[in-house]
Amino acid sequence: MLLSNDNINNSWRVSKDLVYHFLGIGGVAMGNTAIDLKRAGFTVTGSDSGIYSPMKEMLAEAGIAASTPFAPENLPGDGFIIVGNAISRDNMELEEVLNRRMAYTSLSEFLRWGILQSRKNLVVAGTHGKTTTTALLAHLMQTAGMMPGYMIGGAPLDFPTGFSSQGNEWFVIEGDEYDTAFFDKRPKFLHYLPYGLIINNIEYDHSDIYHNVEQILDGFRKLMRIIPQNGVIMANHNDRRVMTIVEEARCPVVTFGMGDGADFTWEFRPKRLIISKKGNLWGECEFKLPGRHNFQNAVGAAALMDYLGLERAAILQGMASFRGVHRRLEYKGENRGVIIYDDFAHHPTAVDASIRAVKETHPGRRVWAVFQPRSNTSVTNVFQKEWAAAFRQADVIVLADLYRKEKIPPERRLNRELLKIQLEHRGREVHLWNDAEQILREIVNKLKTNELVLVMSNADFSGLAGKILDALGK
Repeated sequence: MLLSNDNINNSWRVSKDLVYHFLGIGGVAMGNTAIDLKRAGFTVTGSDSGIYSPMKEMLAEAGIAASTPFAPENLPGDGFIIVGNAISRDNMELEEVLNRRMAYTSLSEFLRWGILQSRKNLVVAGTHGKTTTTALLAHLMQTAGMMPGYMIGGAPLDFPTGFSSQGNEWFVIEGDEYDTAFFDKRPKFLHYLPYGLIINNIEYDHSDIYHNVEQILDGFRKLMRIIPQNGVIMANHNDRRVMTIVEEARCPVVTFGMGDGADFTWEFRPKRLIISKKGNLWGECEFKLPGRHNFQNAVGAAALMDYLGLERAAILQGMASFRGVHRRLEYKGENRGVIIYDDFAHHPTAVDASIRAVKETHPGRRVWAVFQPRSNTSVTNVFQKEWAAAFRQADVIVLADLYRKEKIPPERRLNRELLKIQLEHRGREVHLWNDAEQILREIVNKLKTNELVLVMSNADFSGLAGKILDALGK
């Protein structure tokens, strides 16, 4: 069920006397929050270095004056500044905010006091699966008539935007472990006042801010300390680090996972979700999303909804109707017998899971894995050894050039040439094509009937997946 703008209920606990200026408004979370605030009747402006589709059009439709590039004159005469996570001290607009001693805060803290303080917040945390699981939770509650507010770090297919302040009891939010702002290096999720928490998994990532996995675990330990006794945690039973972390919890812990030992378990059958509770069949339904990792996400969400008292039939109905999130293993279509998927994967574990998912969903097809190393970690050699294993299930691998590689010292860069050699030793066909334009030109002439292309990047990669699909249709 889609929400219309008329459904948005003003639940913001902030003054209408101020102008709210979003410094970095082009980001998904920043832009969607600004849009909701504007639709609730507040005065909103914003700025960024560049604002691109679809956020550019979304902001314009909402009537928000968004300026580019950053400049001191973009600032309101007297306003409250929400500073985006990507903004650093070399930003000229931020420097003007500080020089003028304007009131400012991070988006996470703005949400804490503006909305979350008065809600029962369901937080989804972990290295992988946060966006999909958050969107699924919001969808389950929405279809059951619970009208939750939500912040989803992507573009959900079942809602018009990734943010809504609707309702007055529940709020579903993606709990990112990345740092909060230039002045606040705590994980974002520490601001979100969790009542219910799902921890999908914990792995090393974000090498630009964390030196090792122990530093990430420290953030999760702090998260354990702020969950109330009358709250609840859903913990992935198959993840050793998660199970160690939740030993420190002072609230009930419910486990979910594959295999014996968890409170909620599941069986894998493509497009069919079968869930058991305490060893007994709990329910089953159609489930559209491909991949074992998405089934795991779904069972964690089902376990939380069951704990909160949502009727089993309503949960299963919501599971069956959930369509997912743009660029999270998104099926783009088929042309000339070639299937195209677009995906956000940028960590070895996620890449491996996505390739496995399309292989299991489309058995017998030759899989092309097209990967853009773009995240702050994937462009470095932190996972140099792990990448060879991550691509092992693909038949053909295309590695784009590193994003902004000039900003990375040569000795710290991912070595594409070495990775190519390692993969070729495993019998894989590997191409080093530099950018989306070259990949499109080369791949269209090589693709054959009954093949599959999986495009993976933490950005839209110039819309490459859609362009390949369109080119095959010509």
